[in-house]
Amino acid sequence: MIITTHDMQDIEALTERVLLIGHGKILLDGNIDELKRRTSTEKKIDIKYDGKPPAICNGMKCRKIKQNQMSIFFRSSYPVCS
Repeated sequence: MIITTHDMQDIEALTERVLLIGHGKILLDGNIDELKRRTSTEKKIDIKYDGKPPAICNGMKCRKIKQNQMSIFFRSSYPVCS
């Protein structure tokens, strides 16, 4: 069976073997743990906002790009907000 997705939850739930293809070439052929080791754990979200900047969650870093724009960086799959 072949599944195409960008959702890591789908990959973890449905497969044991991962074949990562980019520009028509095989970049990785292995298991999910190997894929996790070889990819960045840091995520980035770019935000445009009106008014006050949005609150950020614990474990996130923020960098203001220019007025009403910022980038948020985090290392967790799912940031925990209180």
